[in-house]
Amino acid sequence: MPKKQFQWERDAEDPDEGLIAVGEREGRGGVQRKKEAEAVFALAKELVAMAAHEWEHLPISDTAREQLAIAKELEGRARHRNGYRRQLLAVAGVLRKEDPDAVRAALDQDVGATPKDRALMEVEVWRTRLVERGDDGVNALLEIHPDGDRQRLRTLTRQARKEAAKGTIGKGHKALFAALRETMGV
Repeated sequence: MPKKQFQWERDAEDPDEGLIAVGEREGRGGVQRKKEAEAVFALAKELVAMAAHEWEHLPISDTAREQLAIAKELEGRARHRNGYRRQLLAVAGVLRKEDPDAVRAALDQDVGATPKDRALMEVEVWRTRLVERGDDGVNALLEIHPDGDRQRLRTLTRQARKEAAKGTIGKGHKALFAALRETMGV
């Protein structure tokens, strides 16, 4: 049988031979690869924006942590903007070799704040409550924490309220926060 030179001549013999069903192709399209690369780059940016001690809880290698530390150094320097971008690309490359989906899942979990952070947030809530309510707020606080110094808390609350009325936040707010930390044992 002579060699057939044209595509339509080869396809005419067996029309079903060599046809690939939809979804059977290996690999991804260029658009999909670009979206995945952009997602990993955004993940790298998000990781660099985090504090370094938060990386320890993520499923990433030591190499990725080293690359993140270098990017963190370059982050705020205007002179090294291109270097920072290249370093982000390096971080993204390391993350791509690992499992970026596992890192994303770990970030999406509600890790929550540390117990100390939650306690400080509670102190902040109480400070706001005292500034808004005045002596009634002090009484409510002392029902929960009876060891507190009533007179000191009332004085600091009044000082913070005066500052708030002026539209400033100064020494009164800071002193009230410190007194609340002492009263609440934080």
